[in-house]
Amino acid sequence: RSTLPTPRVRSRIANAEGDSVTYLAMAHLDLLRSVPFLSTVPADDLKALATHAEVLPFRAGDEILPQGKPNQSLYIVFVFSLHASRMERGRRLMLRRLNPGSVFGELIAFDPGPTTGGVLAVTDGSVLRIQRSALDAFAASHPAAGVEIYRRLLEQVAHRLRETDQRVSDLVSWGKLEPTH
Repeated sequence: RSTLPTPRVRSRIANAEGDSVTYLAMAHLDLLRSVPFLSTVPADDLKALATHAEVLPFRAGDEILPQGKPNQSLYIVFVFSLHASRMERGRRLMLRRLNPGSVFGELIAFDPGPTTGGVLAVTDGSVLRIQRSALDAFAASHPAAGVEIYRRLLEQVAHRLRETDQRVSDLVSWGKLEPTH
């Protein structure tokens, strides 16, 4: 199992012009538009955001985002699926399945701490990676779009927090977890 990105992995996407990152990101504008948190971003702003991104391919079994490690990137799944999981007491617990258009690493927009879970590739595919510094630079040069993106990312984080609260409540009510006082 490998951890992305490596120079070998990045070289797989090189094209004849040598500008594969921009070329591939621009080729995926329709997919970017279909991502819920980007769907309201104007086309010109979306094109500008795409130039701040890198397309990274992965193979089944690759560890795209390791648990407990510092992360400075936001990821959008383009092709095929990944599993977000967490290692607890030597067991891998699946948190959710990430399909095309899914976003992970979004906590970096608000808290650059270590990851709370890992992401493993189930199949071969690709992700779009946007470094936090690039996202901040984009937001500074496109303030309205930047505010919209951060607002929509915060909505996703809040949604996931509500889901987690519900799961904890269910575990307590089923007697699988002791309530804290």
